[in-house]
Amino acid sequence: MGSGNPVLQAAVIEAASQRKDPKLCNLMAARLKKLTPALQVQAMGVLEFSGNRAYAKGIAPLLSSTDAERQNAAAQALARIGTAESVPALLSLGTKECRRALGVLNANGIDTILEKEATKSGNGTRRAVAIDALAMRGRRDLIPQFFVYAAENDETVSLSAIAAIGLIGEVSNLEQLITLMMARESSPLSHEILKSIVRITRNSTRQDQAVGILVTRLEDVSSRSQASILQALGQVGGAEALKPVVAGCTSIDEALQKQAIKVLGEWRSDEALPEMLALASAESLSVANHVLLMRGVSRLLAGQRRLDEPKAIQALETCRRADEKKLIIPTLAKARGPEAETALEACLDDPELAEVAQATLDKKKK
Repeated sequence: MGSGNPVLQAAVIEAASQRKDPKLCNLMAARLKKLTPALQVQAMGVLEFSGNRAYAKGIAPLLSSTDAERQNAAAQALARIGTAESVPALLSLGTKECRRALGVLNANGIDTILEKEATKSGNGTRRAVAIDALAMRGRRDLIPQFFVYAAENDETVSLSAIAAIGLIGEVSNLEQLITLMMARESSPLSHEILKSIVRITRNSTRQDQAVGILVTRLEDVSSRSQASILQALGQVGGAEALKPVVAGCTSIDEALQKQAIKVLGEWRSDEALPEMLALASAESLSVANHVLLMRGVSRLLAGQRRLDEPKAIQALETCRRADEKKLIIPTLAKARGPEAETALEACLDDPELAEVAQATLDKKKK
Protein backbone atom coordinates (compact mmCIF):
# COMPACT_ATOMS: atom_id res chain seq x y z
CA MET A 1 0.00 0.00 0.00
CA GLY A 2 2.93 2.32 0.59
CA SER A 3 4.44 1.78 -2.86
CA GLY A 4 2.38 4.51 -4.52
CA ASN A 5 1.78 2.11 -7.40
CA PRO A 6 -1.97 2.02 -8.14
CA VAL A 7 -1.72 -1.47 -9.63
CA LEU A 8 -0.13 -2.91 -6.49
CA GLN A 9 -2.52 -0.97 -4.28
CA ALA A 10 -5.50 -2.34 -6.22
CA ALA A 11 -4.12 -5.84 -5.71
CA VAL A 12 -3.95 -5.31 -1.95
CA ILE A 13 -7.53 -4.00 -1.91
CA GLU A 14 -8.71 -7.03 -3.87
CA ALA A 15 -6.85 -9.36 -1.52
CA ALA A 16 -8.44 -7.65 1.48
CA SER A 17 -11.83 -8.04 -0.12
CA GLN A 18 -11.39 -11.75 -0.71
CA ARG A 19 -9.59 -12.70 2.51
CA LYS A 20 -11.34 -10.32 4.94
CA ASP A 21 -7.88 -9.93 6.48
CA PRO A 22 -7.87 -7.34 9.32
CA LYS A 23 -4.18 -6.56 8.73
CA LEU A 24 -4.81 -5.68 5.09
CA CYS A 25 -7.83 -3.59 6.09
CA ASN A 26 -5.64 -1.72 8.56
CA LEU A 27 -3.16 -0.99 5.78
CA MET A 28 -5.93 0.34 3.52
CA ALA A 29 -7.41 2.51 6.26
CA ALA A 30 -3.99 3.98 7.07
CA ARG A 31 -3.31 4.91 3.43
CA LEU A 32 -6.89 5.86 2.47
CA LYS A 33 -6.24 9.60 2.08
CA LYS A 34 -3.27 9.01 -0.26
CA LEU A 35 -5.04 6.65 -2.66
CA THR A 36 -6.41 7.77 -6.02
CA PRO A 37 -10.14 8.62 -6.01
CA ALA A 38 -11.06 5.36 -7.76
CA LEU A 39 -9.07 3.29 -5.29
CA GLN A 40 -10.56 5.21 -2.37
CA VAL A 41 -14.02 4.15 -3.54
CA GLN A 42 -12.87 0.53 -3.83
CA ALA A 43 -11.19 0.59 -0.44
CA MET A 44 -14.22 2.07 1.30
CA GLY A 45 -16.34 -0.68 -0.25
CA VAL A 46 -14.14 -3.22 1.54
CA LEU A 47 -13.90 -1.31 4.84
CA GLU A 48 -17.67 -1.00 4.88
CA PHE A 49 -17.97 -4.72 5.61
CA SER A 50 -15.01 -4.95 7.98
CA GLY A 51 -17.12 -4.42 11.08
CA ASN A 52 -14.40 -2.15 12.49
CA ARG A 53 -15.84 1.21 13.59
CA ALA A 54 -12.33 2.59 14.11
CA TYR A 55 -12.13 3.13 10.34
CA ALA A 56 -15.05 5.59 10.41
CA LYS A 57 -12.82 8.45 11.55
CA GLY A 58 -10.69 8.19 8.40
CA ILE A 59 -13.69 7.77 6.09
CA ALA A 60 -15.75 10.73 7.32
CA PRO A 61 -13.45 13.44 5.81
CA LEU A 62 -14.10 12.01 2.32
CA LEU A 63 -17.70 13.21 2.61
CA SER A 64 -16.33 16.68 1.87
CA SER A 65 -15.01 15.49 -1.51
CA THR A 66 -16.36 17.25 -4.59
CA ASP A 67 -16.70 13.84 -6.26
CA ALA A 68 -20.22 12.42 -5.79
CA GLU A 69 -19.00 8.83 -6.16
CA ARG A 70 -16.58 9.23 -3.25
CA GLN A 71 -19.24 11.01 -1.19
CA ASN A 72 -21.70 8.17 -1.74
CA ALA A 73 -19.10 5.49 -1.01
CA ALA A 74 -18.16 7.23 2.24
CA ALA A 75 -21.81 7.58 3.29
CA GLN A 76 -22.49 3.92 2.50
CA ALA A 77 -19.48 2.82 4.53
CA LEU A 78 -20.48 4.99 7.48
CA ALA A 79 -24.00 3.55 7.36
CA ARG A 80 -22.45 0.27 8.53
CA ILE A 81 -19.42 1.22 10.60
CA GLY A 82 -20.06 4.83 11.56
CA THR A 83 -20.25 6.15 15.10
CA ALA A 84 -21.82 9.10 16.84
CA GLU A 85 -18.77 11.10 15.72
CA SER A 86 -19.79 10.48 12.08
CA VAL A 87 -23.11 12.29 12.47
CA PRO A 88 -21.98 15.94 12.06
CA ALA A 89 -20.31 15.27 8.70
CA LEU A 90 -23.29 13.30 7.42
CA LEU A 91 -25.66 16.06 8.54
CA SER A 92 -23.57 18.76 6.90
CA LEU A 93 -23.50 17.05 3.50
CA GLY A 94 -27.13 15.95 3.73
CA THR A 95 -27.30 14.02 0.43
CA LYS A 96 -29.75 11.19 -0.13
CA GLU A 97 -27.04 8.65 0.77
CA CYS A 98 -26.14 10.60 3.92
CA ARG A 99 -29.77 10.66 5.03
CA ARG A 100 -30.05 6.93 4.41
CA ALA A 101 -26.86 6.38 6.41
CA LEU A 102 -28.24 8.38 9.33
CA GLY A 103 -31.50 6.48 9.05
CA VAL A 104 -29.90 3.04 9.42
CA LEU A 105 -26.74 3.74 11.42
CA ASN A 106 -26.77 1.51 14.48
CA ALA A 107 -24.51 3.11 17.06
CA ASN A 108 -24.93 4.52 20.55
CA GLY A 109 -26.19 8.08 20.89
CA ILE A 110 -27.35 8.61 17.27
CA ASP A 111 -31.00 9.30 18.10
CA THR A 112 -30.12 11.76 20.85
CA ILE A 113 -27.88 13.76 18.52
CA LEU A 114 -30.48 13.82 15.75
CA GLU A 115 -33.25 14.93 18.10
CA LYS A 116 -31.11 17.84 19.32
CA GLU A 117 -30.22 18.82 15.75
CA ALA A 118 -33.88 18.79 14.73
CA THR A 119 -34.73 21.32 17.45
CA LYS A 120 -31.85 23.73 16.80
CA SER A 121 -32.82 27.01 15.19
CA GLY A 122 -30.84 28.54 12.37
CA ASN A 123 -29.80 25.91 9.83
CA GLY A 124 -33.04 24.69 8.30
CA THR A 125 -31.36 22.32 5.87
CA ARG A 126 -29.46 20.57 8.65
CA ARG A 127 -32.64 20.30 10.73
CA ALA A 128 -34.48 18.83 7.74
CA VAL A 129 -31.81 16.14 7.33
CA ALA A 130 -32.14 15.24 11.02
CA ILE A 131 -35.94 15.02 10.75
CA ASP A 132 -35.68 12.79 7.66
CA ALA A 133 -33.24 10.51 9.45
CA LEU A 134 -35.42 10.24 12.56
CA ALA A 135 -38.38 9.26 10.39
CA MET A 136 -36.31 6.61 8.63
CA ARG A 137 -35.36 5.31 12.06
CA GLY A 138 -39.06 4.73 12.70
CA ARG A 139 -39.46 7.25 15.52
CA ARG A 140 -43.26 7.28 15.66
CA ASP A 141 -43.07 8.69 19.18
CA LEU A 142 -41.85 11.95 17.60
CA ILE A 143 -44.86 12.42 15.29
CA PRO A 144 -46.41 15.06 17.62
CA GLN A 145 -43.15 16.99 17.39
CA PHE A 146 -43.09 16.53 13.60
CA PHE A 147 -46.48 18.27 13.44
CA VAL A 148 -44.94 21.18 15.35
CA TYR A 149 -42.11 21.36 12.81
CA ALA A 150 -44.62 21.08 9.93
CA ALA A 151 -46.37 24.24 11.16
CA GLU A 152 -43.16 26.29 11.12
CA ASN A 153 -42.48 29.07 8.62
CA ASP A 154 -39.20 27.50 7.51
CA GLU A 155 -40.36 25.69 4.36
CA THR A 156 -37.36 23.35 4.31
CA VAL A 157 -38.14 22.13 7.81
CA SER A 158 -41.89 21.98 7.14
CA LEU A 159 -41.46 19.89 3.99
CA SER A 160 -39.21 17.44 5.78
CA ALA A 161 -41.63 17.10 8.71
CA ILE A 162 -44.62 16.58 6.42
CA ALA A 163 -42.75 13.88 4.50
CA ALA A 164 -41.72 12.27 7.80
CA ILE A 165 -45.35 12.06 8.92
CA GLY A 166 -46.27 10.49 5.59
CA LEU A 167 -43.49 7.93 5.94
CA ILE A 168 -44.26 6.67 9.45
CA GLY A 169 -47.69 8.12 10.24
CA GLU A 170 -50.81 6.06 10.84
CA VAL A 171 -54.54 6.41 10.26
CA SER A 172 -54.82 8.12 13.65
CA ASN A 173 -52.75 11.00 12.24
CA LEU A 174 -55.03 11.68 9.24
CA GLU A 175 -57.39 14.05 11.03
CA GLN A 176 -54.52 16.29 12.09
CA LEU A 177 -52.96 16.15 8.62
CA ILE A 178 -56.23 17.23 7.01
CA THR A 179 -56.51 20.09 9.50
CA LEU A 180 -52.94 21.11 8.62
CA MET A 181 -53.78 20.94 4.92
CA MET A 182 -56.75 23.25 5.48
CA ALA A 183 -54.53 25.71 7.35
CA ARG A 184 -51.98 25.64 4.53
CA GLU A 185 -54.39 25.26 1.60
CA SER A 186 -53.13 28.41 -0.14
CA SER A 187 -49.51 27.33 0.25
CA PRO A 188 -47.46 25.03 -2.04
CA LEU A 189 -47.05 22.88 1.09
CA SER A 190 -50.66 21.72 0.73
CA HIS A 191 -49.63 19.48 -2.16
CA GLU A 192 -46.95 17.84 -0.02
CA ILE A 193 -49.46 17.33 2.78
CA LEU A 194 -51.78 15.70 0.25
CA LYS A 195 -49.00 13.28 -0.74
CA SER A 196 -48.50 12.30 2.89
CA ILE A 197 -52.24 11.73 3.32
CA VAL A 198 -52.24 9.45 0.28
CA ARG A 199 -49.16 7.59 1.45
CA ILE A 200 -50.60 6.87 4.89
CA THR A 201 -53.93 5.77 3.42
CA ARG A 202 -52.35 3.49 0.83
CA ASN A 203 -49.98 1.87 3.30
CA SER A 204 -52.55 1.37 6.02
CA THR A 205 -53.90 -2.06 6.89
CA ARG A 206 -57.10 -0.20 7.78
CA GLN A 207 -57.64 1.47 4.43
CA ASP A 208 -61.45 1.48 4.71
CA GLN A 209 -61.17 3.42 7.96
CA ALA A 210 -58.72 5.87 6.39
CA VAL A 211 -61.02 6.45 3.41
CA GLY A 212 -63.90 6.91 5.83
CA ILE A 213 -62.02 9.73 7.57
CA LEU A 214 -61.36 11.47 4.25
CA VAL A 215 -64.99 11.13 3.20
CA THR A 216 -66.27 12.46 6.55
CA ARG A 217 -64.00 15.50 6.35
CA LEU A 218 -65.35 16.37 2.89
CA GLU A 219 -68.43 17.75 4.61
CA ASP A 220 -66.69 20.35 6.78
CA VAL A 221 -63.83 21.76 4.70
CA SER A 222 -63.55 24.53 2.13
CA SER A 223 -64.06 23.88 -1.59
CA ARG A 224 -60.32 24.06 -2.11
CA SER A 225 -59.63 21.44 0.53
CA GLN A 226 -62.52 19.35 -0.80
CA ALA A 227 -60.78 19.31 -4.17
CA SER A 228 -57.56 18.15 -2.50
CA ILE A 229 -59.35 15.38 -0.62
CA LEU A 230 -60.98 14.24 -3.87
CA GLN A 231 -57.51 14.06 -5.39
CA ALA A 232 -56.38 11.92 -2.48
CA LEU A 233 -59.34 9.58 -2.91
CA GLY A 234 -58.55 9.26 -6.60
CA GLN A 235 -54.96 8.30 -5.89
CA VAL A 236 -56.01 5.79 -3.23
CA GLY A 237 -58.73 4.20 -5.37
CA GLY A 238 -61.22 1.52 -4.39
CA ALA A 239 -65.00 1.28 -4.31
CA GLU A 240 -65.42 3.31 -1.10
CA ALA A 241 -63.24 6.12 -2.39
CA LEU A 242 -65.15 6.16 -5.68
CA LYS A 243 -68.54 7.02 -4.15
CA PRO A 244 -67.76 10.58 -2.95
CA VAL A 245 -65.89 11.33 -6.17
CA VAL A 246 -68.94 10.37 -8.22
CA ALA A 247 -71.15 12.45 -5.93
CA GLY A 248 -68.84 15.42 -6.47
CA CYS A 249 -69.32 15.14 -10.23
CA THR A 250 -72.86 16.50 -9.86
CA SER A 251 -72.04 19.17 -7.27
CA ILE A 252 -73.55 22.64 -7.76
CA ASP A 253 -70.10 24.01 -6.94
CA GLU A 254 -68.63 24.33 -10.44
CA ALA A 255 -64.99 24.21 -9.32
CA LEU A 256 -65.60 21.14 -7.16
CA GLN A 257 -67.54 19.44 -9.95
CA LYS A 258 -64.71 20.06 -12.39
CA GLN A 259 -62.15 18.62 -9.95
CA ALA A 260 -64.31 15.55 -9.26
CA ILE A 261 -64.75 14.84 -12.98
CA LYS A 262 -61.03 15.25 -13.54
CA VAL A 263 -60.33 12.77 -10.72
CA LEU A 264 -62.92 10.32 -12.06
CA GLY A 265 -61.49 10.64 -15.58
CA GLU A 266 -58.09 9.61 -14.19
CA TRP A 267 -59.43 6.64 -12.18
CA ARG A 268 -57.12 3.64 -12.35
CA SER A 269 -59.47 0.68 -12.06
CA ASP A 270 -62.44 -0.71 -13.98
CA GLU A 271 -64.87 -0.26 -11.08
CA ALA A 272 -65.37 3.33 -12.27
CA LEU A 273 -66.53 2.41 -15.80
CA PRO A 274 -70.29 2.23 -15.09
CA GLU A 275 -70.24 5.57 -13.28
CA MET A 276 -68.10 7.24 -15.93
CA LEU A 277 -70.39 6.09 -18.73
CA ALA A 278 -73.54 7.08 -16.86
CA LEU A 279 -72.24 10.59 -16.24
CA ALA A 280 -70.84 10.96 -19.76
CA SER A 281 -74.22 10.08 -21.29
CA ALA A 282 -75.96 13.02 -19.58
CA GLU A 283 -76.88 15.62 -22.19
CA SER A 284 -76.42 18.42 -19.65
CA LEU A 285 -72.72 17.60 -19.24
CA SER A 286 -70.38 20.05 -20.96
CA VAL A 287 -68.39 18.83 -23.94
CA ALA A 288 -65.12 19.39 -22.05
CA ASN A 289 -66.22 17.24 -19.12
CA HIS A 290 -67.66 14.62 -21.48
CA VAL A 291 -64.31 14.39 -23.25
CA LEU A 292 -62.44 14.00 -19.92
CA LEU A 293 -64.65 11.09 -18.92
CA MET A 294 -64.63 9.34 -22.30
CA ARG A 295 -60.87 9.53 -22.60
CA GLY A 296 -60.69 7.95 -19.15
CA VAL A 297 -63.07 5.24 -20.33
CA SER A 298 -60.96 4.53 -23.43
CA ARG A 299 -57.82 4.29 -21.29
CA LEU A 300 -59.42 1.77 -18.93
CA LEU A 301 -60.79 -0.31 -21.80
CA ALA A 302 -57.45 -0.32 -23.57
CA GLY A 303 -55.80 -1.62 -20.40
CA GLN A 304 -58.14 -4.58 -19.95
CA ARG A 305 -56.69 -8.02 -20.57
CA ARG A 306 -60.14 -9.36 -21.21
CA LEU A 307 -62.28 -6.69 -22.78
CA ASP A 308 -65.63 -5.87 -21.20
CA GLU A 309 -67.39 -5.98 -24.58
CA PRO A 310 -70.78 -4.57 -23.50
CA LYS A 311 -69.04 -1.60 -21.85
CA ALA A 312 -66.85 -1.02 -24.92
CA ILE A 313 -69.87 -0.98 -27.21
CA GLN A 314 -71.74 1.27 -24.78
CA ALA A 315 -68.76 3.60 -24.70
CA LEU A 316 -68.71 3.81 -28.48
CA GLU A 317 -72.40 4.70 -28.49
CA THR A 318 -71.94 7.26 -25.70
CA CYS A 319 -69.17 9.22 -27.43
CA ARG A 320 -70.24 12.56 -28.87
CA ARG A 321 -67.13 13.19 -30.96
CA ALA A 322 -65.21 11.19 -33.54
CA ASP A 323 -61.92 11.83 -31.73
CA GLU A 324 -62.99 9.80 -28.69
CA LYS A 325 -64.61 7.10 -30.84
CA LYS A 326 -61.28 6.64 -32.59
CA LEU A 327 -59.72 5.86 -29.22
CA ILE A 328 -62.36 3.24 -28.36
CA ILE A 329 -62.71 1.48 -31.72
CA PRO A 330 -59.27 -0.23 -31.55
CA THR A 331 -60.18 -1.84 -28.20
CA LEU A 332 -62.88 -3.82 -30.02
CA ALA A 333 -60.16 -5.81 -31.76
CA LYS A 334 -60.08 -7.88 -28.55
CA ALA A 335 -63.85 -8.51 -28.67
CA ARG A 336 -65.16 -11.97 -29.58
CA GLY A 337 -68.91 -11.47 -29.82
CA PRO A 338 -70.85 -10.58 -32.99
CA GLU A 339 -72.16 -7.37 -31.40
CA ALA A 340 -68.70 -5.80 -31.57
CA GLU A 341 -68.35 -6.64 -35.24
CA THR A 342 -71.76 -5.15 -35.94
CA ALA A 343 -70.74 -1.95 -34.11
CA LEU A 344 -67.54 -1.74 -36.13
CA GLU A 345 -69.33 -2.27 -39.41
CA ALA A 346 -71.70 0.56 -38.53
CA CYS A 347 -68.69 2.85 -38.17
CA LEU A 348 -67.67 2.18 -41.79
CA ASP A 349 -70.45 4.51 -42.93
CA ASP A 350 -68.82 7.46 -41.15
CA PRO A 351 -65.96 8.96 -43.21
CA GLU A 352 -64.16 10.06 -40.03
CA LEU A 353 -64.25 6.58 -38.53
CA ALA A 354 -64.08 4.31 -41.57
CA GLU A 355 -60.30 3.93 -41.69
CA VAL A 356 -59.79 3.00 -38.02
CA ALA A 357 -62.88 0.79 -38.05
CA GLN A 358 -61.69 -1.14 -41.11
CA ALA A 359 -58.19 -1.55 -39.59
CA THR A 360 -59.79 -2.97 -36.44
CA LEU A 361 -61.97 -5.38 -38.42
CA ASP A 362 -58.91 -6.57 -40.36
CA LYS A 363 -57.04 -7.12 -37.12
CA LYS A 364 -59.91 -9.18 -35.71
CA LYS A 365 -59.84 -11.48 -38.72
CA LYS A 366 -56.15 -12.30 -38.35
